[in-house]
Amino acid sequence: MEAAIDFKAISTMDSMIGYKKPGLKELGYAGARLDDLANWIPARLSIILIALARPRGARSAIRAALKYHSATPSPNSGWPMAAAAGSLGIRLEKPGQYILLGENPDPETRDIFRATGLIQSAIALTLAAAFIYLLR
Repeated sequence: MEAAIDFKAISTMDSMIGYKKPGLKELGYAGARLDDLANWIPARLSIILIALARPRGARSAIRAALKYHSATPSPNSGWPMAAAAGSLGIRLEKPGQYILLGENPDPETRDIFRATGLIQSAIALTLAAAFIYLLR
């Protein structure tokens, strides 16, 4: 439980202070780097969960994650974003923040349901793995 509270505190410090705010640069920088460190493993594990959540797109998810993960300024956000784009066979972007991830077509409205299903499946797999871990 302590680890979960620590993780949330780090995440909150990063999102509230941020390292670019005047007067809080040192504290914000520390929070941002701690957040990067805390999310290093989960970001990479997300590739496996996304691949397992949609087996027919698993190879594309892994390939896209390996190829496009560094297209974002964050050391972690590109991994799951690129894996999801590859799994769904679409390009994803955050306008003004990231370059396009993937070589596929832009998403269409119907892709929202596919993306939601992918996320729900990945969450279910994560919960199942956590439950199995807790039972051991």
